[in-house]
Amino acid sequence: MQAFRLNNQTDLRFGPLKEADLKAAVSQFGDRVLFVYGGHSIKASGLYDRVIKALSGLHVTELPGIAPNPKIDSVRAGQKLAKANNIQVILAVGGGSVIDASKVIGEAANYDGDPWDIVRDSELGKNTPQLPIVDVVTLAATGTEMNINAVISNPETKQKLGARSSRTPAVSFMDPTLTFTVPARQTAAGAMDIFSTCASSTLTASPIMMPPKA
Repeated sequence: MQAFRLNNQTDLRFGPLKEADLKAAVSQFGDRVLFVYGGHSIKASGLYDRVIKALSGLHVTELPGIAPNPKIDSVRAGQKLAKANNIQVILAVGGGSVIDASKVIGEAANYDGDPWDIVRDSELGKNTPQLPIVDVVTLAATGTEMNINAVISNPETKQKLGARSSRTPAVSFMDPTLTFTVPARQTAAGAMDIFSTCASSTLTASPIMMPPKA
């Protein structure tokens, strides 16, 4: 057994997603929202329409097209949108890639340099206030909805690096029914992500300090 201490600041909300709850969670941070999502899946499932309805009355800027293994170009696009629209809160709807990208966008929004700097050196993000992140999870995998980790790819430098944000997402909605449309292959991949992430955490955890023998 490995000893550990956990202080998780994310407000985890497990159960059916309600539009009123989603709007309240987002609007508590402001009315200028960056809505980040991936491909066509949330539109095909009807989740996109539900989110847009929930955000009615707020100023919403959309950043679609976050790819699996999110690319730095998407983060750069998010940084520009956040600055240009004075974004106050990020709403990430999707799987781990969407949430990972949103974490780095949240830090890059108040950073004057290239977001790749923050990926390479997580200490830089601690010097800029991170935008709060609210997320709606559609795929069970790495647990990014309740941790500070993110993985971003840079095709130009052929690098895929792990980054650490200064804080976890503020609010995470976990409605299991939103995962029902995930293909079996992706569900299996997510399950392996869970196993590998748990194994990695176990291997890197601090050992239990045992008292000396009498």
